[in-house]
Amino acid sequence: MAPEQFAGETSLSSDYYALGVVTYELLHGAPPFSGTAGELARRHQTDAPLIDDRLDAGWRELLAGLLAK
Repeated sequence: MAPEQFAGETSLSSDYYALGVVTYELLHGAPPFSGTAGELARRHQTDAPLIDDRLDAGWRELLAGLLAK
């Protein structure tokens, strides 16, 4: 879920975040965060995912923008 969805809000940003999660999984082979449901909720609201520095700078920039809080 996008960070704002935990507060009951949705917007176009929610779709961008979801696209970022899917793109992250495609490029990294795993979701951006792992853990229990509670840990995932907290991490999606507060943490920045680790983006593989071996990715092209364009991909890193795109992912950082899509997964911004």
